[in-house]
Order: sequence, then structure tokens, then C-alpha cells
Amino acid sequence: MFLEEKKKLKKVLGKQRVCLTTDTWTSIQNINYMCLIARWIDEDWNMQKRIINFIQVPNHKRETVAQEILVCLNDWGITALFTVTVDNVSSNDVAMDRLKRKVKDILNFLVLDGQAIHMRCVCHILNLIVNDGLTDLAYSIASIRNAVRYVRSSPQRLKKFKECMKEENINSTALLCLDVKTRWSSTYLMLETSFKFVPIFERLLLDQNYCAYFDEVIKDKKMKGPPNETDWDNARVFLRFLGKFYTLMKKFNRSYYVTSNFYFKDICAVKRELIKLEECDDPLLNEMATMMNKKFDKYWGNVEKMNHMMFLGLVLDPRYKLDYLALAFKCIYYDSISDTMLKGVEDTLCRFRSTITASSEPTSMPVIDDEIEAMFRKQKMSGDGVNMLKNDVDKYLSKQCEELVDDNFNILGWWKVNAPSSDLTVASESTFSTGRRILDPFRSSLAPRMVEALICLKNWLNAKDEEYEPVVLRQYMDEVESFVDCYHVVSYDGEVVSSTQTKDDDGAQVNDAESSKRSNEKMKIFLFILVQSFVLLNLFHFHLAGTDHEISQQRPKRTYIIHMDKSNKPAVFDDHVNWYDSSLKSVSDSAEMLYTYDNVIHGFSTRITEEEAHLLNNQPGVVSVIPETRYELHTTRTPDFLGLKESYSLIAASDKASDVIIGVLDTGVWPEIESYDDKGLGPVPKSWKGKCEAGKNFNSSSCNRKLIGARSFYKGYEKEAGRIDEKVESKSPRDDDGHGTHTSTTAAGSHVSSASVLGYASGTARGMAPTARVATYKVCWLKGCFDSDLIAGFDKAIADGVHILSMSLGGGSGTEYHSDILAIATFAATARGILVSASAGNSGPYHGTVFNAAPWITTVGAGTIDRDFPAYVKLGNGQEYKGVSLYKGKQLSDKVLVPIVYGASVSNDSDGAFCLPGSLIPKKTKGKIVICFHGRNGRVQAGLVVKDAGGIGMIYTRDDDSHGEELVADAHLLPAAFVSLEKGLEIRRYVDSVANPTATIIQGATKLGVQPSPIVASFRSRGPNRRTPEILKPDLIAPGVNILAGWTGAVGPSGLSLDKRRVNFNIISGTSMSCPHVSGLAALLKAAHPKWSPAAIRSSLMTTAYSTYKNGKTIEDVVTARAATPFDFGAGHVDPVAALDPGLVYDATVEDYINFLCALDYAPEQIKTVTKRDFTCNSTKKYSVGDLNYPSFAVPFKAESEEEVGATKNVSQTMTYTRTLTNVGAPAKYEVSVSKIDSVKILVKPKSLSFKKAYEKKTYTVTFVASTLQWGTKHFGRLEWSDGKHIVGSPIAFSWSL
Repeated sequence: MFLEEKKKLKKVLGKQRVCLTTDTWTSIQNINYMCLIARWIDEDWNMQKRIINFIQVPNHKRETVAQEILVCLNDWGITALFTVTVDNVSSNDVAMDRLKRKVKDILNFLVLDGQAIHMRCVCHILNLIVNDGLTDLAYSIASIRNAVRYVRSSPQRLKKFKECMKEENINSTALLCLDVKTRWSSTYLMLETSFKFVPIFERLLLDQNYCAYFDEVIKDKKMKGPPNETDWDNARVFLRFLGKFYTLMKKFNRSYYVTSNFYFKDICAVKRELIKLEECDDPLLNEMATMMNKKFDKYWGNVEKMNHMMFLGLVLDPRYKLDYLALAFKCIYYDSISDTMLKGVEDTLCRFRSTITASSEPTSMPVIDDEIEAMFRKQKMSGDGVNMLKNDVDKYLSKQCEELVDDNFNILGWWKVNAPSSDLTVASESTFSTGRRILDPFRSSLAPRMVEALICLKNWLNAKDEEYEPVVLRQYMDEVESFVDCYHVVSYDGEVVSSTQTKDDDGAQVNDAESSKRSNEKMKIFLFILVQSFVLLNLFHFHLAGTDHEISQQRPKRTYIIHMDKSNKPAVFDDHVNWYDSSLKSVSDSAEMLYTYDNVIHGFSTRITEEEAHLLNNQPGVVSVIPETRYELHTTRTPDFLGLKESYSLIAASDKASDVIIGVLDTGVWPEIESYDDKGLGPVPKSWKGKCEAGKNFNSSSCNRKLIGARSFYKGYEKEAGRIDEKVESKSPRDDDGHGTHTSTTAAGSHVSSASVLGYASGTARGMAPTARVATYKVCWLKGCFDSDLIAGFDKAIADGVHILSMSLGGGSGTEYHSDILAIATFAATARGILVSASAGNSGPYHGTVFNAAPWITTVGAGTIDRDFPAYVKLGNGQEYKGVSLYKGKQLSDKVLVPIVYGASVSNDSDGAFCLPGSLIPKKTKGKIVICFHGRNGRVQAGLVVKDAGGIGMIYTRDDDSHGEELVADAHLLPAAFVSLEKGLEIRRYVDSVANPTATIIQGATKLGVQPSPIVASFRSRGPNRRTPEILKPDLIAPGVNILAGWTGAVGPSGLSLDKRRVNFNIISGTSMSCPHVSGLAALLKAAHPKWSPAAIRSSLMTTAYSTYKNGKTIEDVVTARAATPFDFGAGHVDPVAALDPGLVYDATVEDYINFLCALDYAPEQIKTVTKRDFTCNSTKKYSVGDLNYPSFAVPFKAESEEEVGATKNVSQTMTYTRTLTNVGAPAKYEVSVSKIDSVKILVKPKSLSFKKAYEKKTYTVTFVASTLQWGTKHFGRLEWSDGKHIVGSPIAFSWSL
């Protein structure tokens, strides 16, 4: 839909002269965004406004802004550009200069040759001017702000305050409101409401609790206040002084209206007000005005440098025209400039040939002093004025100005009567601003391109006039030009040159009446262009949303996680919950807490507006306020493949694992299947403190000695997605999806003999740690997983006493740790000694896409195993091609072949090739095998489309090589085969080469011993680690393709609602499947070595992982069919037998992770957000990210830039990492060996380490000396310590980037 709508809109924009508005900002998650909005006028004189891009950008530097605008112009085919409106920052000045130079060469049209392309934000400038005048009032304002905060920080205080209102006979519907300190307009509102209650604040001075409140010390500073008489006097000055400016800001910000015809007029009013105040006797007002005047002169002091479009707006107001402009130049600037400027405006007017947009709202002037208008009225009465433009083209300008009697003058109505044009209003930026939520909560974690598609599409479909045809002004240009040729032309000396006769199109003479008629028509055309060009001029950019309290109350809400500083709880509160509630009520009367948290963080979650979140973030004791993120799930033979069956040591560890509890954060559990059988298990461990929560279709008796706990968390989900439909989802721990049951049984499912799915993969199914206990925490639902529920699950899991946490979900790979809820939650678990295993994500095969990359998380990628589920495509020419499938049903004959067709050839829809729903024609599909392309529909879903259209088989094939030869088996609903690109091409060549192609599909049996295996899966996310390049991620890979495990009884094996089949086991793929493998193996290691820390367990799994096959070749990548790299597999493929006895481990403590955060230059409050600890980094200590005691090495070097290519060839770079090894085996001496790499020299000191006892620690350093190479270069190596029995291996990844 997005692509189709974009295609339609692109046709419109390609024929229009367009104005662009930019908006750039950084979200609370420190992600940079940029948005572009296009405006133009349609044939019905309606302003059209569309968001045409919404993207994440690396930064807001001038190069980035200019480049993204150019990319957008090219993408949309915009060839005629009027203006680009940007914030008033210096980087945007340079960006617009660059843009102007570049677009001149590529656009067909540029207004005034680019002179007017750069439009500045008048609201932004006014805000800067006012803020400069408030410095002397800062203390008084802060004192009153703290007094307001005191009243609003407790329901009891607010109640008492209202009682005082009655006693003082103060009747007011407006109560106290807190401001946003960075928005002076909200400060104005706060003081305006507070001033009504001064008598009450004076009474509070007798209240000991009130006075004690201001004695509190926050961040080593005493709180300002309470406000005294001087403070209130200063506030009175503030209100009197800035009342006019507040009115003006509301006018600019479209609280009343926005019209470009008043901007220069209002700017002049601001200047006159400042001049008067500078001359007043009040020293405070005088000082404020002086400071503001300096800022005014910086931006608007040189009228010659101002954009002439601002003046044209006033000229095209029929009440003012050039007369007001001339008077303004003289009063605000100086007489000598008046004539020069007026001629400049005249020149601009004569050269002007463009188009722009406007709103149709009538103007409604707010009350604000305008001395120049008073003088102008007097001048009009005397008959004096400017009369410079005398030609007929500019008859409008020569006519007498309209009367000023009506403040509600409708400029649009005037122009509709007097010329076929639009009004002169400028569109507000209220459609898109930093004060409003654009991202739907369900889309906040989608890929950037998908977010852009959803936002733009919603904007387009919600447009007022969906059926629009563009005004093609170019079709009028010939007429306009001929009109100029035959009509009067203005000369600079004021003389008029005109033709005395007019000819018709055939060259015949026409009479004066007909000539006059045609001239009038041409005049209308010209005025149409002239006025429309100004209307579309997007002069100013407005994004100071939220100055009106009522508007802020209507803003959309979202869920936030509020992290509180437990140690800062005021003594007046009995417990922390009351304190949390009071803090919340101080910013919102209606908000409620969803959850309170005690283990992951100290705090709560709530649903509030963005403005309320900012206010709450400024409250005392608040550590951080983080917006909620939505996460996606990262969707047997494996025990044998991993060697668990034959290892006696692992069998012994498995027996001990009954004391280990694995917590699984997922979609819940289907407790009735045999994988949760508790036969042979002893009593539940005494350390367990959890419970089995009852709910719909789930009783406390659903748990046993295997499944010892089950909880569900849905408050955050319901706030985002609406109330749960219990006909579709169980409001309980019951699994309606299957994912949670699959992951938990992969980790710790009991032995089940004769397990299979539809007869495939038959054998004994078991989890990695079959005797470990399972506790499930349902935090994911059909529409996703949300932070507030996730933290609640983590919080309970920590309190319940789990030892391992398995998390097959993720998102936000580029977010800083202090704003990443999963990073914060997993740190809390790690600090309690809980190992967290998480999936790396399914965003492959692209690099830099790895999720869950915090160094305290064990991050797991996916590989294949040596099992396959073949299905064969037999063609009419006798050739057979192997694919995969899990179809179980009526088979096609292997003797009788049937017609085979492309999906596109049996469809009238462009979507037919992908077999999308409704795209196939039943008459053409019936009885045939259909070839469907991969990419826009799921594999099983495509088969269902074929079946519904009468097809009897499907061949599903890739149409590009981005995923290599990887094939994933599915439980199809008709005979089907998923074939690789190469085999698909062979099949397609056959179909194209014969008149009547035929084929059949033959289902094969399960095949074991497939080699080579493992192979790195194409779908798994890959490094490097974008957040911290010095930490190699993923950590390792484990089986994740075509994995058999337990399944829910709520849906069939395909997961489709129409699939009525029910199975106890299912085969699915994803890093979601590889993660619980490692979770179960970690449980075995925890059982064998109960004293090991999470870091030691991860180290043992990583340093014993293998990265080569038995023949010595490196593990392959299915995408390239060549050797994979540590960015693909980390340390390698997990080897649980070797991990039991690693010899040495790289251990890490909470203090090590805090030093790591110091190396990232985290401030104390950011460290506290992550760790819940007060810690200030030592300014005299040198911290290094590379010194974190990690089992792998990632070494990012600086690359040479384009200008430096070849010049830095002999320039070397040196990096030194420090590591510490802990002996977990017998006394031994270890020797080091490292790879030889041509471009990097590796030096290890010392070269040998001798350990005399268990848990002895030894430290070594590794120095890497490398040449400066081109950007994108990557090399890989390996470092190993060996005592002859153990090999403690570490991968090394070198990369060069700018």
C-alpha cells in the first residue's frame, strides 16, 4: 500500500513546485531523527501537506542534513523547489548553502535562483531572544517552581492546598501547573496560575514541613526557595514584561493562527517594545530588554540580510502593501535604507515566478501594541503613501489599501474575490513536532524503513482531500511569458513601457475591449502565480508544541519506565510505593502505576504524555525516565549433535541439574505435554520462592516438580494494545503462540520417546538439561513484548530464585546501555549471579545487526545441524531438484506429472509472483503446481493461497542470493518444496523453455548425517557490535535451524489460524531456538560448577567453542558458501563436553562492568541507571573498553579517509588490551600462540603463565600494531593458551572504520 500510494504522490510532486520543511531532533533514547514535509497548492486552492520521509540519521551535522534532503529530492523526483525551512542553528546555515549549490544543477526550478531557499524559524529566534532576558530572574523562578512542586508532590498536600483556597475565598478552575524549564512559555503559564495563590504560599511559610522541604540537598546543592516577597515581585515583572511576547508566541505557534502576512509586522512590534523598555526607569526591565535587544539584533538587526519573502508577505496583504513596509523600515531601522529596500522588494516582486501553500483560516489578531500600525492609520488618513509600482501588471499594488477597521479580516476571502488565488497563511508544523508522538507504540522497534512507511502512509491516508489532482502551473507559463511580452513592463526609473496594440493568436488586430478582457485574464493568471508562490512559501518552522496546558492534556500517552533513587526517599513517606505515587501525581492527576519494581530497578512503570515524562524526569529522586520499547520474538536431534548422549561427565552434571532453575521469558507454557513430565524428579528446590499463578485455562495444579513456576504479565501490553480478547489470548501463563513452549522444552524438556512432528524427526526428544526445573514468565503476547511487562518478569524471576534466564527476544541494537531496558534488566540479573542467555536476532545476513550486545549478556547466534527434511521437484524433462518440506498429507503421484506455472502467469495482479492473498485466479490455478517467489509472503501462507485458488502443489523459491542456499522446512498444508535460488533458476529455465511444462513434488524421509555441519544460518544477526565495537558479538552459535521441541495445543504446526492440525512437537528455526540450547547447557555447567559466576560460565562456553570442522576448514557461512568469520559465529560453535573442563576462564565482576561504563564516559547518573549504584569514575584513572576481561577480542582501528588514501600507508596504530585468566583446573603451565596476520603485529606479554592452585589469577597484555588501511577492511585471527590438555581459545576481529 505504501509503495502504491507513494507512486501516486510521486506523480503529483514531480509536476509541482514544492516547499519542504525539515524537523530534526534526538529522542529520549538518544536516536537521531529527521523528517521532511512537502507542501503545495492543489487546483481547489487547498494547501496539501504530506510527510515524505521519516528516517533515522547518524547525526544532525550540516553534511547529513544537506545529503538527506538531496536524497529525498531525487527519490521523489522533485524538480521544482521553493524553500526549505530549518531551525535557526549555524550548522543549518551551512547545510542550506551546500544544498543551494547542489540543487541548482539538478532542479528545473529554484525560486529566485536559490536566494530564498533558506527559511529560518521565527519561533526559534523569538525563543532565543526571550530566554536571554530571563537570566536575572532565574533564582526567583526556581523558587516558585519548587514551591509548586512541593504542593503537587503529594495528594495530601494538594488536598490541603485546596482547603486553603476555600479559606482564602480563592475561586479558580486553573490549579498549579509545573513548567518545562527549557520552555519559557510554559514558565509563563506556571507563574500566571501561581500568582493567584500568593496568599496561600505566604501561609505555607508557617508550615514546618514546607520550609523543611527546601532544606533538602539534591546533587550537592540546596534547593532554591521558598519564594519570598522579592521573588513574587520579580514574577510580577516577568508576567507584565513577557505577556505580550507570550501572546505573540501563541500567534506564531498557531494557538490563534499562523499567517505569513503578519510576520514582519510582528517582528517590528517586538523591536519597538524592546526599544521602549530599554528607555524605562525600572533597572530590572531595562537590563532584560538590553540583553534581549542584543539577541534581536543578532538575527533581525540587519534588514538587508533578511529573506525578502518576509516582506512580500506584508506587501500582498491588501491592508498594508508597500506603504506599511516603507514606514516600518524608517521606524525600526533608518531612513536611508527605506528607498533601497523598497526597490529591492520591487525587484524581487518582478522576478518572482513560483508557487506555495497556505491554510484557509481567517486571521484573528491578538491584542498587542503596534505603534507603527497607529502611525500607518494616521498616514492613510492623510493620503500619504508609497506609489512606486505604476505598471498594469501591478495594479494591485497601486490601488488604495483596504480599511483596517476589521481585526478579523479574512485575507483568503479577499483574494478569492479579487483574484483566483489562495490566502497568505503559512502552514503550522503542528502535524509534526517534537512535542507529539509520531511512532505508534507497536512500531517503535520496527526497522526504520518500515517505520517511515507506516508514518507516511498514515499521514497520506488521513489527508483531508484524498482525491487530488495537481495544479500544473507550467501549462500557464507560456501564457504568462507572452503576457509579459505584450503587456507593460516596469523600468527601474519608474517609467512605464507598453505596447500600443495587441494581436490575437493569428496575428490579427483586436479592439481595445477585447484586448482589455484578455489582459485581465492574463493578469489573473499572473496574480494566481504570484500569490500562490507566496502562499506556498514555507517561511517559518514551528515546533514549540506544548505551550498551551490544555493541548498538552490531549496529547497521546505512552508507557515509561521510571527509575527512582531509593536512597533519596524523603522521610515524610512511610514507604517507597507512596513516594512513587506522590512523584507521579505531581505531574499527572490521572496516571496510575502499572508495576512497581524492586530488583531490576527501584521504581515503577506508568502511562503518561511525553511532556509529563519530561516533568517527571526533573523531579527529585528520579534517576531516569525511559520510554517503553516493543520487542520481537527471535523465531530432537540436537543433544546427539552436541555430543550430550555419549558424555558421562555431562550425564553426571545433568543429574545434579535438578537443583538448577531455568527461567524462560517468553509467550508462556502449554503444561499438558509430556516434555514437562516430572517423573523421577525430587522435591522442588528449597531456594525456590516463586509460584504458579492461576488464570483462564490455567490452574495452580498445572505446575509440578518439573514446571515449578508460571506467571504472566500483561498490564503494559493492554495499555498499548487494548484489553486482551480472551477468546483469542489466554490472560494467564498459558501459551497461545507455541514459541514459549518450544524454547523452554529446548532448554530443559524431559525425555519423551517416539517424539516427532507429523512423522518427521522421530526419536527421543529431550532438552539440554532434562532434569533442570523450569519457571516460565509470560511477557510476550500476540502483538509483541513490552518493557514494562519484561521488567516485571525479570523482577519476579530474580526474586523467585532462578539461576539461568533464557530470553529469545530483543531489539534496539544501537541504543545506549543506560536507555536500554533489556541491558538494565540483564545487568540486575547478572549482579545477582544469574546468567542471562539471549538470542542475537534474526536480522541477517546483514552485518552490524546483532541484538542483546551488552557484555554481561551471553549472546547466541544460530547454525544448522546435520539433519534435513528433503522434498524433490521432478520435472517433465526428467531432472530432479532437492528442496525441503514437512508436508504430511495426500501426496502427488511420482509417476503422473501435472502442469507447472508461475504465480504471475495465473494472476492479474503484480503481487501474483509472490502468491499474496487474493492474487491468484482460480480458473488458471486449478490442478497446477505454482511457483511462488520468496520475499513478500510467508512460506506456509503462500502455499495456503495456492491451495485456496485450486492449486495442488507449490514450489517456493528465492529470487535473489541474499540468503545463499539456506532452506527452512515448514509444515505445509499442500505438497510443497522450498528450493534454493540456484535450483529455482534451473526450474524456471525449464518452464520457460517448453510449451507445456509439467512437474510433480515427491516428499522424502528425514535425512541424518548431512555435511558440512554446522553452517552459519543466513537469518541470524551478525557483528560487528554497533554499540561497542571493542566487544565482539555474538559470543557463539548453537543449533537454531529446523529444531524439534515441544509445542502448544492452541495452534497447528504452521501457526496459521486455519491450520486445524494439532501436534505435541514442532520444528521451527531462529536464534530463538539457539538461545535456549545455551541456556540449558549453562544450567549443566552451573550444576557441575555451582560457584562459577555468569562470566565464568560464558567464558567456558566460548573458549572451548570450535570454529573449524574436523578437516581443519573454517565453519561455512550459508550466504557466501565460504568461510565464516568471528563477526558471524563469535568464538565458534558451542561444545558442551569441552566446556565442562575449560582449564582457564575469563571471569568478570560487577566492578569490572562499572569500569567498562566509565570507559564509555558515562556520567554518574547514567551509571546509576544501569547498576543502581552510586559511582563516580576516577578522573585520574585511564579506563579502556578493551580492558574488560572478555573471552574474545574486537579491535577497531581508524581507517584512512578518501583524502588520505595511500598517504597513510606507513602510519601505524597501536592498541593494548589487558586480560586476566583464572585457573579452574589442576596446576599447569600454559603457553600462548597467536595467528600471523600480514597487516597486524600481535605481541603477548608474558608468553607463558604458570598456575599452582585452583582459582589463582594471572594477567597478561596483548598489543596490536596495525597499518592504517581503507575503510571496511577486516582481518581475523586467534589467540590460544594451552597446557597440552586444554586449549583456551579467543577469536580476534580487526576492523578499520572512520
